[in-house]
Amino acid sequence: MISSFNSLYEIQDKVSTGIDKDFGFSRGYYETLHLPKIHYGYRYGNDTNVPFYTFVKFQYAEYVIGIPRSSSLIFEILSRRLPSYWISLPINVMDPGVERSLNEVYGITGFPLYRLDERDKAIREYDSILGMVKKEVTA
Repeated sequence: MISSFNSLYEIQDKVSTGIDKDFGFSRGYYETLHLPKIHYGYRYGNDTNVPFYTFVKFQYAEYVIGIPRSSSLIFEILSRRLPSYWISLPINVMDPGVERSLNEVYGITGFPLYRLDERDKAIREYDSILGMVKKEVTA
């Protein structure tokens, strides 16, 4: 069971946030990405009145994350028209620390979502955003 605060606080480069489960707790399997330049911390314990033994097991893997260079591919992924693997990040507020780290590492903070009928508008904006992406993080 992994637990952390349900609200987001920034202390320099440290982030405490909930994992968007009831009461901030999760049982079983939880997968997340750790964004560069942000320090993460986890608390775990027994949230019941039954004397269960608690434990946590961390499995580490290196993900190579790159931003696609095609605006139309980004639109298809974000509109869920193209099959892709989605991971929810444990960040529910765009905090200044999170925004700063995304800008430092990737050059951008993300892509806005558009309706399917706004494809042309989305492609134009995605092209301008892709111009700001740091070249070393493109796929």
